[in-house]
Amino acid sequence: MMRQWCVARGKSSNVNAEKPFIGLVLALAPRYSETFLTAKVQGLRDNGYEVAVFVGSGEGGPGIYRALGIAKSTPVRSVVMSGFAWTMLLLRRPGRVWRFIRSERALGRGPVEIAQRMAAYYHVLMHARSGWLHFGFTALAVGAESLASAIGSRMGVSLRGYDIAMYPLKHPGSLADLWSKVDKVHTISDDLTLTARRHGMPASIPVVKITPAVDLEFFQRRTPHVAKEGALRIVTVSRLHWKKGIEYVLMALKELSVAKPNIAWTYKIVGDGAELERLAFAAAEMGLSDRVSFSGKQKQEAVRELYEQADCCVQYSVQEGFCNAVLEAQAMELPCIVSDAEGLPENVGEDGVVVPRRQPEMLANALAAVAVLPVDVRKEKTLAARKRLEAKFNVERQREAFAEFFKINRGVR
Repeated sequence: MMRQWCVARGKSSNVNAEKPFIGLVLALAPRYSETFLTAKVQGLRDNGYEVAVFVGSGEGGPGIYRALGIAKSTPVRSVVMSGFAWTMLLLRRPGRVWRFIRSERALGRGPVEIAQRMAAYYHVLMHARSGWLHFGFTALAVGAESLASAIGSRMGVSLRGYDIAMYPLKHPGSLADLWSKVDKVHTISDDLTLTARRHGMPASIPVVKITPAVDLEFFQRRTPHVAKEGALRIVTVSRLHWKKGIEYVLMALKELSVAKPNIAWTYKIVGDGAELERLAFAAAEMGLSDRVSFSGKQKQEAVRELYEQADCCVQYSVQEGFCNAVLEAQAMELPCIVSDAEGLPENVGEDGVVVPRRQPEMLANALAAVAVLPVDVRKEKTLAARKRLEAKFNVERQREAFAEFFKINRGVR
């Protein structure tokens, strides 16, 4: 999917200077699975914006500018690269250097720290144009608060989940300088906006909610759902991370096995991550290994096939800004059971089942109810969910919303 919107790293693409500019700052170049980001970039380009992507690491391509990677280099190489960065910026971007230093000093940073930051953000200071500088995750803007003003750009950030719900807990007060600089905020759920307010975001900053979208042409059933009496085929598509709450799902399934032994459930977990070993061990300890399978990371075609074979989707996260996999499952006309974490209730609307976090017994009851759901009730709910997605979560609607977000208007401070 990257090939659809990337141009060659290190070379300026054929830039139309008349196009409004957006610099999108990410930690990594988007991968094939990050449909939210790739759709966002392609949609902006289709709407007449020039979009450059600034990344810390990852694959390159024309229009993608990668940081020098100074922090990961040997001491000698770091000195050489830093010297190169300072020299080139002073020769080619002296005005930006001065504005950057002045802004950093106003934030209370010393000469050594300023020099380090200037070298770390060389790729942005050198290649960005005035317009918008937008950070794809709020935490990425911490330490980079001076970049937009140095370039002569407006500054935007996205609230995506972990970056606003958990990062400030680990780094108290880290967002104070950011709120004094940002012009506009994008959020993927109302709950994340409230979370940002609790972490000091002023009411004066305009906030626009643009949810993720789903490819409704790709994610649609090709065959009718066929239920198996007394069976429940459950699927979760997720990174194997503690915040995804998968261990609580295993606890619920253990509870379900005891309370409803007549329900022959199976559970497929699609995704990879650091928690695989712990989760596999937990399943074995609970005596569930024969019915729990870890499928690893799969391409979209395989994921669609797994949705088509399932009876319901579970996303029982402890923390979740919004979940693309839930949209995909609803598009595939699957009943969805989610936790009450941040944006998940907004994710499923009235056509999903919301269970309080960390309550495996309640989750077991919800699974048991789905297992005996009458065919007509199931069909009514799942078709209603699909229609809701068609109206509110389609890709075209998302693209238009982002194009509007970056228009220069009075809604920007």
